[in-house]
Amino acid sequence: MTKNNKNPLPWLTILSVVAVIVLIILALLCDWDSLVKPYRLILFLLLLSMILFPSLKEFSIGNIITMKIKSLDNSVNQLKDTILNLSFNTTNTQTIINSDFPLPHGQTYSGPMIKEAKRVFDLARSLYNQKRYIESLKYFNKAFDLDRNNWVSAMYLGFIYLSISNLNINQDQIGITRNQTLEKSIFYSSCAVDLDPNHFNQYMNLGIAQMHFDSNILKQSGIINLQIVIDMISNDKKANSDPGLFIQKCKCATFIGEIYEKLEDFSKSRSQYELAMTYYDICPTPLPLDYEKWKNDTIIGLKRANNKLTT
Repeated sequence: MTKNNKNPLPWLTILSVVAVIVLIILALLCDWDSLVKPYRLILFLLLLSMILFPSLKEFSIGNIITMKIKSLDNSVNQLKDTILNLSFNTTNTQTIINSDFPLPHGQTYSGPMIKEAKRVFDLARSLYNQKRYIESLKYFNKAFDLDRNNWVSAMYLGFIYLSISNLNINQDQIGITRNQTLEKSIFYSSCAVDLDPNHFNQYMNLGIAQMHFDSNILKQSGIINLQIVIDMISNDKKANSDPGLFIQKCKCATFIGEIYEKLEDFSKSRSQYELAMTYYDICPTPLPLDYEKWKNDTIIGLKRANNKLTT
């Protein structure tokens, strides 16, 4: 036996609506002289809305709010699914690992890198050590694309593009001009500085690249970045006792002397070359292989500055 599930509420609602309509009509008929008075106008509008209620009920505010809530609920569920998928991908395909990264001048940096990027970085580093610089550029670029938070890949890119001529790389092999390689060096070295301002390598690459441009503003920026290197090494006891690191401080002082020479500020150029000579004189032993070469370049630069100031 089935129960009667009819709900009497709709009939009560209809009767209530009809009653209200009748009352409003009677109220209006009792004093129909004007609809201008505010309360009669309100009663008239209410009557009109009640009459139109059956056709408007599907578009009631309640229905609109319900639709909005359902839409918002669907959006929240979609966002939840997206976050779950992202977490799954990060956990399974982009695992972050802590690794050691050999840097130029005998330093080692320990830090995080996405696992896949580390695999590509290791290949790039291996090619770099084999002096296969063009091939290493491709993989350092890929490693940086895979992990934009790792400054070591950016630092190597800045160094290689800066050192194209010094690394015996034919400019035609990479298909870009000397200025373009310097621009790339500045870009990647700037990225490395932004990502990690605590190591001198990227500041040195950036400063040297800037000194080679015709722009005096870039040259002034180069002085600032090279001075940062000098200050970093000066404030690091370990670096001050390491010949390989200390010679970088000497080189930066020489480079700053060269920049002032390019800017035709020969007084500052001479002072900087003299400062560089004091650094070379206290360089810890055993002296690096390129020590004599850089010291001689500084002596020659000092003579040039003196000649300019005496003529």
